[in-house]
Amino acid sequence: MARGIAIQILNYTKGMKLVGIANRTTDKAHAILKEAKAEDRGVVVTDNYKDLTQSEDIDVIVEVTGAIEYGTNVIVDAIAHKKHVVSMNAEVDGTIGYALRDLAQKLELSTHCQMAINLVYR
Repeated sequence: MARGIAIQILNYTKGMKLVGIANRTTDKAHAILKEAKAEDRGVVVTDNYKDLTQSEDIDVIVEVTGAIEYGTNVIVDAIAHKKHVVSMNAEVDGTIGYALRDLAQKLELSTHCQMAINLVYR
């Protein structure tokens, strides 16, 4: 799913800019950029999601890992740093999605939990 979302944003979605990919295996992120012919577009690749969730230059975090603990950590850190969150992580949504939504709403942020790259676009 991460690959498809990244390629869609990089090549076909006007008005959105992919500025970073956090992946515990950065080789996978580099492979996505190569496949999308986007290696020269300045997309940051990191193995530390906090590089993205804590960046002042990023507005929205898209979380699509499918991992409960890791995904929750990404979402909570993004919310703590006043980022809007789009989660496609059904596992997180099904377990604590309601609590994450409530946390974001208290900070007047948007969360969209539906069904999971830490893909970030601005």
